[in-house]
Amino acid sequence: MKQPIIYICEDDLALGESIQKLLIAEGYLCELFFEGSELDERMIIQTPDALLLDYQLPGEDGITLAQKYCQALPRLRAIIMSVKNDQRIRSQGYSAGAMLYLSKPFEPESLLACLRGVFSSDDAVQPITLWVKSRQLVIGEQVLPLTVAEIRVLSCLALHQSNVVEYFQLMALLNLPLDDDLSRARLEVVVSRLRKKLKACNTDDVINIRNKQKLGYFLDARISLVN
Repeated sequence: MKQPIIYICEDDLALGESIQKLLIAEGYLCELFFEGSELDERMIIQTPDALLLDYQLPGEDGITLAQKYCQALPRLRAIIMSVKNDQRIRSQGYSAGAMLYLSKPFEPESLLACLRGVFSSDDAVQPITLWVKSRQLVIGEQVLPLTVAEIRVLSCLALHQSNVVEYFQLMALLNLPLDDDLSRARLEVVVSRLRKKLKACNTDDVINIRNKQKLGYFLDARISLVN
């Protein structure tokens, strides 16, 4: 199993660094962020396997962040941390999509036990990696070769994660004239062929390209991009 990636969002720098050191020592890949805006910037580049979110943060709080990303990325795990052992906040966290709620202060072993439980429940999830230069999509042990057009479309969708990429953006990416009535049809041909390839090796339905009517496409899976 690959090393899980965990993003920690904690405005107490000393506590955040302590948690990061603990998790790295346990074999996790960790990055630390002070507030939600920093986390947002990193999430555009790479999606982690789990979020460890403090409830009280500058700007968006941990529950708001959990709701935003858990709704967009159903396979993402989130854990809320808070000094407030409040049932109302706890319920809000679970409603937002968080799997667990940790009351501060907590023992290191309590956090590690939570993470072991979170990841052991999802061992069957296959990692998905898009190798841009070699034009290959790797799902678990399966390798799917892609065309230049397909790699451009898929990498763009992956960078935007679950956000919709509008038709005109993808047409420009494929160097299709925006004022040509046939360009949209050509884009749909590329997407249709890509969907067929994905379906052929995507038996567990871990990756799909969805259509937002009259607007564009979005991807409902987490893909790691490698140039």
